[in-house]
Amino acid sequence: MKSKHLKMTAVLTAVFMGIGIVPVNAQDNFTNNTAVTEEVRERVYEEVLSGNITNEEDVIRVAPSQYEERKMTAARMNEMMVDESLSITQTVDEWIDADGHEMVELVTTSLVVFDEDENLVTAASIASGGQLSEYYIYATMSVNETNDRSAMTVRFNYFDTIISYGTSMRAGNLMQTSKYAAEPFFEYDDITKNIGSPQGGVSYRYVPSNQSMISYVRINTGRSCRSVISAGTKNLNVAYEVSCTYPGGYWKSEIY
Repeated sequence: MKSKHLKMTAVLTAVFMGIGIVPVNAQDNFTNNTAVTEEVRERVYEEVLSGNITNEEDVIRVAPSQYEERKMTAARMNEMMVDESLSITQTVDEWIDADGHEMVELVTTSLVVFDEDENLVTAASIASGGQLSEYYIYATMSVNETNDRSAMTVRFNYFDTIISYGTSMRAGNLMQTSKYAAEPFFEYDDITKNIGSPQGGVSYRYVPSNQSMISYVRINTGRSCRSVISAGTKNLNVAYEVSCTYPGGYWKSEIY
C-alpha cells in the first residue's frame, strides 16, 4: 500500500503542480487482463458503493465493461454521443409506485483516473490498451438518483466526492454544486458548498436543497451536478447530468 500511495502522490503532484515524475515500471497489461471473475466484479461493485476501494486495478479493469455496454446501447438507439467516462452505474432498487410508474434508484460513480503522462484517462482510451499499473484513481464522485422512467423525471438525492492522494500534496478547495431546469431555458442554481483543504479519503456529501422530481422530457430540462477540485493553478471539473439530451445520464471530466 505504501508504494501505491507514493506513486499516486508523484502523479497527482505532476498533474496539479507541474512537477515532473519518475515513470513507473508497468507490469500488468490491460489488454491481457480483461477477464474478470464474477467474484471480483461483485466485490468491485460493493466497494464502489461503499467508497472503500481496496484494489484500484480491479476497479479500473471492471469499469470499461460498462462503457462497452453503453456503446452497444447507443448503436441500437442510433445515438451519436457515447459517455466515454470510466464510470460504474448500479441499480439499488426498483419498484412500481401508486400511479403505476416505473421507479428506479441508481448510484452512478465516476472514477477520475490519471496515467503516468499526466493525462485524464477515459474508458475509450483504456479499452484500446495500456498498463494497469500506469493508472491511478485520483477521485470518485457518486450520485444517488431516483428516476421515474415512466414520467421521465429525476431527483438527485445526494452525491459524494472522495479525493485520494498522498501526504505531500493537498487540494486547496473542493466546490460542490448542482443545477436544475424544470422548464426549457430556465435553469436554476442550487446551493454551493466550498470545502477548504479537503482531506484525502474523506467522503464529502452534498444534498441538493431542491428535492422535487424534475422533468427531463423537453429540450434543456433536467438536472446536473459537479465537483470542482482546485490545486495550485489547476482545476479538475467532474460533472454529471440527466437531461433530454442524456436521459440515461452522462459524465464528463476535464482539467482547466
